[in-house]
Amino acid sequence: MQTKNEILTSISNLSLEEQKEFIVKKYEEAEAAFNLKEMIVYCEILVYNFDYFGYKFELPRLYNLVKDYDSTIQYMVLWMNNKEAVDILAMEPMPIIRLGIAYARKGEIDLAIQNLKLAIEILQNGLISSPNATEEWKLQKKRCLAMAKAQIGKIHFENQDYRVAYQWLIEAQNDCDYVDSIYYIANLAYGGFLGEKNIRGALAGFEELATYKIVDTPPRAYDESMICIVNANYNAGLIYATEPGYKNKKKAIQYLEQAKRLGYAITDEEIYNLTNNIIDDVPVELNSSRTETVNSQEKTKGCYVATCVYGSYDCPQVWTLRRYRDSVLAESVFGRLFIRLYYAISPTAVKCFGNFSWFHKLFKTPLDKLVQHLQKEGIEDTPYQDGKEV
Repeated sequence: MQTKNEILTSISNLSLEEQKEFIVKKYEEAEAAFNLKEMIVYCEILVYNFDYFGYKFELPRLYNLVKDYDSTIQYMVLWMNNKEAVDILAMEPMPIIRLGIAYARKGEIDLAIQNLKLAIEILQNGLISSPNATEEWKLQKKRCLAMAKAQIGKIHFENQDYRVAYQWLIEAQNDCDYVDSIYYIANLAYGGFLGEKNIRGALAGFEELATYKIVDTPPRAYDESMICIVNANYNAGLIYATEPGYKNKKKAIQYLEQAKRLGYAITDEEIYNLTNNIIDDVPVELNSSRTETVNSQEKTKGCYVATCVYGSYDCPQVWTLRRYRDSVLAESVFGRLFIRLYYAISPTAVKCFGNFSWFHKLFKTPLDKLVQHLQKEGIEDTPYQDGKEV
């Protein structure tokens, strides 16, 4: 691979426009071959030597893919000190999200969250101020929004602040289906980080991600979402290979081999050792709804709508609401009447509409306000078992 100076010298006899066309063509050839190092060299030439606007947004992504986070930070800090650049980033904040990711990977958590929250604010303001934009534009912004929120969730997950992680991941998932949020919610369920370990919910999340395809991308070019898909295949295989009540030799081999094909570091011998002695258990019927991914709704007195909206029967908001139900509503005639009416209607509503984003958005704000009010009144958000404190 030639250096930038060597490349520029070799085309110095061409006109400026011909030089740009040549570099763009070389970049596209490198992109088709997934040659990230060459892509970065040609992209830097287009940005720094030809001020090619469109490629300015590519460099942070490319730097992050090769884990050159220092270059992402240096590039973005310089760019964000430019007044015109700030105006541009206010319309398209994806590079700010890339900067947040770079800070997170460098361990600079405060700066990471600061930049990710800035991107979230920009995206939310853009959606509010553009009600007549096309649905395609809105979906693209919501995907960016989900990406930024999921990254904050991931940061808190890695720092073992699981409650906060869960809240951010659920918010991301309410914006749109996003690979990273599904993966980390499933991991919260698998590890039992919010309460009781929920294998069925975790498996539903991992198997959903296993259906996602990684098309024509070599492992060296995987982004974080692609890595989540690879790991989800491995985790699904591991559950079918090792978890009592879920053992299934055929499925274990299927997912483990698929993980290996996608680049997971596991050998054929390791797959054989994991699966050779499996005796299949009675099949467990999985509910693929992600509203049940963290904890099962199979409770005798489930808060159906709240569990659907917050994604778990065992999370701080639902603990507050369950305490209120048992300690306040259940103590009066009218309260008990309300409870009976609620349980007559809400299971059907959740079953019919629980997987729709509008259903979550319809109830999210009033539930948040109710929970805040109840907590101000002294009703706690700590772990709770129905009918008694834990």
